[in-house]
Amino acid sequence: MPDELSLDEAYRLCDDLAALGLEKITLSGGEPFTHPDWHRIARRLWENHIACNVISNGWLIDDELLDKAFAAGIENIAVSVDGYKDTHDLIRRKGSWDRLTRSLALMKKRGMSTAVSTCINKKNITELKKLKKVLAAAGVARWQFQIAHPMGNLLDNPELVVRPEDLPKVAEFAVKTAIEGKLVVDLGDDLGYYTKDSIFVRSCSAQMASRPVDAAWQGCQAGKYVLGIRANGDITGCLSIRDDSFIEDNIRKTPLKTIWSRPGAFAWNRNFSANELEGFCAHCRHADVCQAGCTGCKITFEKSLTQNSYCMYRLEMKRYEEKAASIKSVSRLEQEALTFIRQSQYQRALIYLNQAGTLAPDRVSLRKHLGYVYFMLGRFEKSLAINEAILAQKPDDIYCRSAKGICLARLGHVNEGIAELLEACDLTTEKFMDPFYDLAVVYYESGNYQQALDILDRGSRLSDTFHRSVRSLYQSIRSRKLMREDDAKRRYRAKRNNIGRSIRAFINSV
Repeated sequence: MPDELSLDEAYRLCDDLAALGLEKITLSGGEPFTHPDWHRIARRLWENHIACNVISNGWLIDDELLDKAFAAGIENIAVSVDGYKDTHDLIRRKGSWDRLTRSLALMKKRGMSTAVSTCINKKNITELKKLKKVLAAAGVARWQFQIAHPMGNLLDNPELVVRPEDLPKVAEFAVKTAIEGKLVVDLGDDLGYYTKDSIFVRSCSAQMASRPVDAAWQGCQAGKYVLGIRANGDITGCLSIRDDSFIEDNIRKTPLKTIWSRPGAFAWNRNFSANELEGFCAHCRHADVCQAGCTGCKITFEKSLTQNSYCMYRLEMKRYEEKAASIKSVSRLEQEALTFIRQSQYQRALIYLNQAGTLAPDRVSLRKHLGYVYFMLGRFEKSLAINEAILAQKPDDIYCRSAKGICLARLGHVNEGIAELLEACDLTTEKFMDPFYDLAVVYYESGNYQQALDILDRGSRLSDTFHRSVRSLYQSIRSRKLMREDDAKRRYRAKRNNIGRSIRAFINSV
């Protein structure tokens, strides 16, 4: 490209990345091996103790290139494989498959660690079994699956773009491959997020790589722990995000460290709140962490950051929606929801309660259950709104008064929440002791340990059953209170000793 960084600019960038604390980098493209200085740039990264790997189409790989790669400290070369022979050549160009397989054989012979990346489309999704045999025989260490997004050539071939309902097939195949243990399977950031299959595959991948096993999706890391550098020095959160409106700045104009660390940088992700989500994602139990998944996927498929239809967990819940829609009995829907609540399956409970609500919108018990489920899903605003609506009709409803109080506290209005909970405690009887427990928790979380102990004592005088049930909580709060008092005493003694030493030093100097 005419405005690519010069070699000197690339060298400075390598040094700046090291100063920023970068640990690993991928050289990609286009085709990175067409760049005349790729090995020099890789060497500079290696000298800066940055682990470097390359994603290539495999066309140019030969002995001379591998010599340069080894000398430059390249740790791994990943090759893009877009299907079996005819499919791969159709998507790339004629002869690509032969060059690709030759490159894999050569890298195996030379002892270069190899990986393969496959962008799943409608055509190659049926060829994964055949591909697996070829890759395993070629000594490929890792195989990553991603979704082929509707960009580039796929815009002219929309029939090749997979639909959300195709994704479970990929996950099932990935599970079988992971169980076989011949290839380490990696699911790309656009394949997930909270189904058993996806968690299992990510767990196996982490174990094989000797990484801590944290298999659950932790949200899009673009602009948080990841950045993308375009060939001209433009900085984005991730190179999978092709929308130019997400360019933060250019290193030719602004130092990299400034771009990364200045206030407001990458605000679209760093400051994104689950409250901005829409559709299914707005009510998802994983919303706070997931935030609707991969940003690149959301932008290309949804043209939005607020929801994501390419989510296997969403598909899984859709099956429950269909089942709930077939039930016409409100009582049965409510009982099914309560069963899910007891099992802590709040997402499924929400589906059944919403369906029941369409049939009986005024049933108070349904609305209370719904408020509870929203609270457990972390959607405190919705829970608060439901409880306030019930209180507008039934001001003496102790359950809703208590629920309103703890919702307010969770939303940061602690004093207002405490006032509501105190009123609920005044109104309640030994048959319903939740307000005392909830208030003790709010006091405890806000650091008011003595008030927490006092409210537990008050509740214990009202109910022996309550007294027995909160012993563990009482001891935890009491221990924390004593620890804080001991810490305060140590700080006081240290301050007193420092003052004493200062006075003695002053006297001696006089």
